[in-house]
Amino acid sequence: MDLAKRIFTGIALSVALAACGGSGYRGPNAALEHNVAISLLTQYDSNGDGILARTEFESALRSDFATLDGNADGFLDRDEVAGENDRRWQLSGTAATPLIDWNADGAMDFNEFSASQRATFTQLDTNRDDALSNAELAVMEDQGPPRQGDPLSWPESPQDDPAGG
Repeated sequence: MDLAKRIFTGIALSVALAACGGSGYRGPNAALEHNVAISLLTQYDSNGDGILARTEFESALRSDFATLDGNADGFLDRDEVAGENDRRWQLSGTAATPLIDWNADGAMDFNEFSASQRATFTQLDTNRDDALSNAELAVMEDQGPPRQGDPLSWPESPQDDPAGG
């Protein structure tokens, strides 16, 4: 798999994490975002057995990191991060998930690089067996946006808001 597909997978995984977490509100694009993430995530299944083992996933992440680490020093420097962020922006626009040097030390290590992808894998691994099965990688049925009166829906207008907001 080429680097662009793997990076896009990382972006999609971050989107999936955002769609799956938090308040329980499912936006109108949640199923689509989830399904895109799942289809891209399955590309990491290097042995083609339909199960994404954590070892396969970690290996692919390390390969992506090594490809981006142009000077092979084990860190992504500011220029390497900026180049990757520019590429992600060109690929996905506002949906891009940028690389962030969380400790602001000017060098991104592998743990900073892989944090969001690892979190998504962990969230999808509902039985905690360090592998994503077909059931865990199932495509989400598109149920559309929340219905009027659904407790998770947003009011259409301030008049519809029972809190008066």
